[in-house]
Amino acid sequence: MFSWSYHALAPAAGRLFRLLGLHPGPEVTAPAAASLLAASVTEARRQLAELVRAGLADEPVAGRYTLHDLVRAYAAEVARLEPARGRRAAVLRMLDHYLHTAYAAEQLTQPRPDDPLAEPSPAAAAPAEVTDAEQALAWLDAERAVLVAAVERAADVSPGRAWRLARTLATYLDRRGHWADLATVQQLAVAAARQDGMPRARAVAHRSLARAYIRLRRMDEAQAELRQAGVLYREAGDLTGQSRVELDLSLMWERRGGFGQALEHARRGLEILVAAGDAHGVARARNAVGWCHALQGDHVAALEHCRAALAGLEELGDRSGIASTLDSIGYAHHHLGEHERAAAAFRQARGIYHELGDGHLEGLVLSHLGDALAAAGDGTAARTAWQQALALLDDRDPPEAAQVRARLAGDRVGTRR
Repeated sequence: MFSWSYHALAPAAGRLFRLLGLHPGPEVTAPAAASLLAASVTEARRQLAELVRAGLADEPVAGRYTLHDLVRAYAAEVARLEPARGRRAAVLRMLDHYLHTAYAAEQLTQPRPDDPLAEPSPAAAAPAEVTDAEQALAWLDAERAVLVAAVERAADVSPGRAWRLARTLATYLDRRGHWADLATVQQLAVAAARQDGMPRARAVAHRSLARAYIRLRRMDEAQAELRQAGVLYREAGDLTGQSRVELDLSLMWERRGGFGQALEHARRGLEILVAAGDAHGVARARNAVGWCHALQGDHVAALEHCRAALAGLEELGDRSGIASTLDSIGYAHHHLGEHERAAAAFRQARGIYHELGDGHLEGLVLSHLGDALAAAGDGTAARTAWQQALALLDDRDPPEAAQVRARLAGDRVGTRR
């Protein structure tokens, strides 16, 4: 049945249909199709429209095209009619489309000026246009399933593209709470970086995989991944990488309830960063040290470290770091009985996390805000904050959501970030 429609296509549309058999799905856009074709976006739209008219593709949302599973299977079958070299070139152009658009989106939502992408965008690929953080986040949300599938496809044909794309997606997947996806792509990145002979990329992938395991509460696996990352960073003489492993170990021990071990690792990370002269890292590490002091009940020491951290992070314009530090400061004020100052800090942190699209940390800050408001005697506002927190945490972090639900039920329990 599909063969009749396929053979009735004009040659250009027939070639696009064959090349779509190489796309991982579930949706394709005109820029991605243009990259497969090595053609203009306008030309790709023209051919996609012909596929829709022929009943071989659908456009359920404007600009996003799908193939039914059986149609996709047929497209993959006829894709073999393309020369092997042409098929490989088309797949690499498609992967470059996703890699370089994702990188542009990352630079708009979480810039990493000290870690530029190693390879420029090839002229034959057609990255999508993303011009601001809101548009970048919307593109990442729309393409998430395709991007995860693209890492899997890249792992088979281009290890360098696989680990680079996984690395580029790490912050987005973490912030949005897509931790299973984060684990999937970083597992692929570890193997791809090993195959590509890139030990530092392996270290980064092990760290990102550990982050996913911490979020998923798979602590033994997280610790094993951090151990691997630490070995690789030490072999490379990378002090900044070693410090980040220490700070991730601090987070892991915090989630395990080992606050003493968490403080020890945070201090070690801070010492390494001071020795390395990394002002940005020092500011973030001081917040981690301050937070660990707060968890152990030393709120005066916590404020000393966190205020110093905040000054450095504000100077550097690190919005995520500022939000995290404001949360720490609010937590310390709350436990010192300064509930209005705590609520003000929590509200600032919540606003930043909301802007960044980090629903998980926004939910945790809202739960802290509810605690401060309840302690200040404003039960109505506290319940509102807890309800907002529950809406954000219910699907992302069920254990934390259970604690918020207990607050709403009137059973007060302690909280940790």
